[in-house]
Amino acid sequence: MDADLGDFKVGASMPPFSCKIWAVEHDGKVCGVFGFVYAPNNLIAFSEISDGIDVPLMTKWKAIEKSMDVLKKHSSSFYAISSQDHDNSGKMLRKLGFDFFKTTHETDFYIWQTHLQ
Repeated sequence: MDADLGDFKVGASMPPFSCKIWAVEHDGKVCGVFGFVYAPNNLIAFSEISDGIDVPLMTKWKAIEKSMDVLKKHSSSFYAISSQDHDNSGKMLRKLGFDFFKTTHETDFYIWQTHLQ
């Protein structure tokens, strides 16, 4: 969805999608991001790790734990999309408590059932 600054006027309705994003830094460089897209009736989680930056495994797991802490505060189920660039993405999502949901357009979706955790 494209939006123009002119679309955001006092009293105007909000666009149907919004997002919240955190950046993860290591040695002064952004090494990854995570966040959510708030869509109508859905919360979609995402993350991306930068290539070519040597990040200690503990730093990655701390960022993952932070993102999960934030996500667990939501009372509804939410979705995550596995990365096609990282072979172990789906495995990591399952380890974090996500269940495979479905594949659409060659993309694997996972779901977090808040009431089951």
